[in-house]
Amino acid sequence: MNAKRLYGYDNLRALLIFLVVFAHLLEICGQFPHNKEIYFTIYSFHMPAFVFLSGLFCGKRPKLGRFFLMYLLFQTLYLIAVWRINGKVGALRLQYTTPYWILWYLLALIAYWAVSPYLLSSSLRKQAALLAASLCLALLAGLDDSVGRVLSLSRILVFFPFFLLGCMLNPRREALQDRLRGLGAIRWALFAAGLALLPLLMLRWAKTATPWMLYGSFSYAERAYGPGIRLLQYAAAGLWIGWLLVLQSLADFRIPGVSCLGRNTLWVFLLHGFVLRLAGKRKCFAPLGRTEALLLVPAAAILLLVLFGNPLLDAGMRRVLFLGGRKRSDRKNG
Repeated sequence: MNAKRLYGYDNLRALLIFLVVFAHLLEICGQFPHNKEIYFTIYSFHMPAFVFLSGLFCGKRPKLGRFFLMYLLFQTLYLIAVWRINGKVGALRLQYTTPYWILWYLLALIAYWAVSPYLLSSSLRKQAALLAASLCLALLAGLDDSVGRVLSLSRILVFFPFFLLGCMLNPRREALQDRLRGLGAIRWALFAAGLALLPLLMLRWAKTATPWMLYGSFSYAERAYGPGIRLLQYAAAGLWIGWLLVLQSLADFRIPGVSCLGRNTLWVFLLHGFVLRLAGKRKCFAPLGRTEALLLVPAAAILLLVLFGNPLLDAGMRRVLFLGGRKRSDRKNG
């Protein structure tokens, strides 16, 4: 008999996709209070956490072909959309070797899924050795200027340890959830400690950090940092992921609207970028003052989540892109 659906992870994905959209809105709204510090804090963990969850719930037979076609489609649509938004400046250039903006994540997932059957079938000892090797490779990748945005190679290498960590816990996720529940009141203590300490640490670090350090797509020489900084980023992201696991265990129940949204994050991720590129070009958020931004930017993020994360759009997109409908069973989180 299959285990009960782990709603905590649905709720966690909903939180993470909100942070993705919210952080992108901060890029075009400079008047948001403490913009830099909040942006840096979000970027220190939101994509590592998403990559980790992708490994944690990776299936043994991912639909690589269909998702590769999805990448080709959205790469084309984004390049055409930006060309039109910019007033058809110059000739339209379609290329598929360098993912446009957020589409690096889709290409990275395809690369990760391609090796996931091997990772999931490996022994824990071999997985641990691969994790150590992937960390070393990610640190060394920053030394080579040629490992950059082409095919998202730099980001694929930089974020791969988080996917591998998720794969290591993949067959043990229900046991992990049971252990987290067994902590009892200790979970609340860990939650409170993380809530108090992690943002303070990130706010302090944000005074000297630059966003280029967090993107994973630039070499050390290009952005004047080193392997030590990248290693600190891994440590910070690991702490955040641990805290988020505690958080989802505390919220491991169905939350109307939120849990459903957590199952439909893909379309929010792929579609919100069109709106943001248009809003950025028209400077929709530029006139906002600090108080107005504090109210309207989170509201705009929630609106985009509701617009693109509802189950009707999910069903329509899956039918159009031949991805297949979701199973009626409510026992899987993948």
